[in-house]
Amino acid sequence: MLGLWAFFGVFLFYPICFMVKSAFVSDGVPTLAFVRTLFHDPRLSASLLNSLKLGIITTLLTFLISMPLAWLMVRCNFTGKGLLSSLLLLPLVLPPFVGAIGLRQILARYGAVNQLLDTLGIVPLTSGIDWLAGGLGCVVVLQTLHLYPIMFLQLSAALANVDRSLEEAGQSLGSHGFRLFRTITLPLMLPGVFAGASLIFIWAFTDLGTPLIFDYQQVIPVQIFNQVENAAENPTGYAMVMFVLVVTAILFWTSKWWFERRRVETTPRSHVGERTRQLNGWQSNLAWFALGTLLLLAVLPHLTVIIMSIGKGWQMRIMPKEFTSDFFEALHTHELTLPSIRNSIFYAGLATGLNVILGLAIAYLLARRNIPGRALLDATAMLPLALPGIVMAFGYIGCFSGTWLYPLPPHHNPTLLLIISYSVRRLPYVVRA
Repeated sequence: MLGLWAFFGVFLFYPICFMVKSAFVSDGVPTLAFVRTLFHDPRLSASLLNSLKLGIITTLLTFLISMPLAWLMVRCNFTGKGLLSSLLLLPLVLPPFVGAIGLRQILARYGAVNQLLDTLGIVPLTSGIDWLAGGLGCVVVLQTLHLYPIMFLQLSAALANVDRSLEEAGQSLGSHGFRLFRTITLPLMLPGVFAGASLIFIWAFTDLGTPLIFDYQQVIPVQIFNQVENAAENPTGYAMVMFVLVVTAILFWTSKWWFERRRVETTPRSHVGERTRQLNGWQSNLAWFALGTLLLLAVLPHLTVIIMSIGKGWQMRIMPKEFTSDFFEALHTHELTLPSIRNSIFYAGLATGLNVILGLAIAYLLARRNIPGRALLDATAMLPLALPGIVMAFGYIGCFSGTWLYPLPPHHNPTLLLIISYSVRRLPYVVRA
C-alpha cells in the first residue's frame, strides 16, 4: 500500500496539484487572470467553442449511427449476424490519426474523390469541391467513424438488459412503434446511453492527433500542445488544461451519478426464448448492405493508407500509377524509421510490464485483502480514465521538466517519463482485467 500510494502521489496527484497551482496562483498570490484570458482572447475562446462543438456533434452522430445498429444486432436475427457484429468493432483498433492521413489523400483538392467525380462528369476538376475546407467537418467525420463502436457496445448492452416484460406492458396499454421506444425502451437504456456519450464526448473533446493531421489549430488540445514549450513563461496553458480537466471530471462523475440514480431494478429473468425478429430475403440483404456500407466508410481511410504505402505516382489520378515495395524496403535504410519502430515497441513493452506489476498488486489488495482504504485505492486506480492524455502530458512536462526524469536539451531523453505516463494512462484497464 505504501509503495502504491507513493507512486500515485508522485505521478498522479503531484502533477494535478502542480497544474492547479500554476493555473490559479501567480507569484504566490491567488488569481483568476489566466482563466479570464481563456474567455477574453478571441483565439482561445474560439478554440474552446470549437472543441465543445466537436464533442457534441461527434457524440450525437455516433448515437444516431449506433442506435439502429444496436437494435439490429440485439432485436433481429439474420444470416452472418455474428460476423458483422465482430467486423463492426474493427474501427476501434485502428488509430484515428492514421485514418486522417488516408482521408487527406482521398479528399484533397485534386484527390481521388474529385478525380472520380471529374471522370464521371459530375463535377469538373476545375471547380472541384474543397472537402478539407474548414477542417472541423473532416475531424468530426473521422472521429465519428472511429468512435461509433464504443457507443454501439454501450447501447447493445443497455438494450439487451431491458426487461421485455415492461415493453409488453406498454404494448398492452396501447403504446407501439416509436412511441413505445421513446416512452419505455429509451428511458430504460438511458444509463448506458449516458455512459457511452460521456466516453465519446471526452475522447472527441480531448483528441489531439486527428486535428493535428488535418492542421486544424482552432481546438483546445492543439492550443495546449502549442503552449508546451513556453509553459513556464505563460501559465495560460495551465488554465486551458484546468478547463479541460473540469469539463471531463464533471462528465465522468455525472455519468457515474446518473447510472446509479436511473438504474432500474427488475426481477431477474432468463433471456432465453425472448423474441427476435428474423430477417430473410430482401430484409437480410438490406441489413448487409447498410452495415457493409458503414464498415467500408469506417475502414476506407485506413485502406487508403495501405494503398499509399505500396502505390507510386498517386497524384492527379483515381488510383496509383504503379505498385511497389520500395517504401517498405526504405524502412531498413532510413535513419529514423527503425529507431522509431524499435523505441515504440520497447516503450510499450516496458509500460505493459510495469502495468502488470502495478495492476496485479492493486487487484490483489482489492480482491484478497480486507485493508483500510480499499475503496479509495480503487477510485484512485480508476482516476486516469477521467484524465485526458493531453492533460497528464502537460502536467508531467510542467512539474518534471529539468529533472532526471525529463532532462532539458542537450541531454533531453524522456524515455522513463514516457513509460511511466503510458502505464498510468492504461492502468485502469489492467486493474479491471
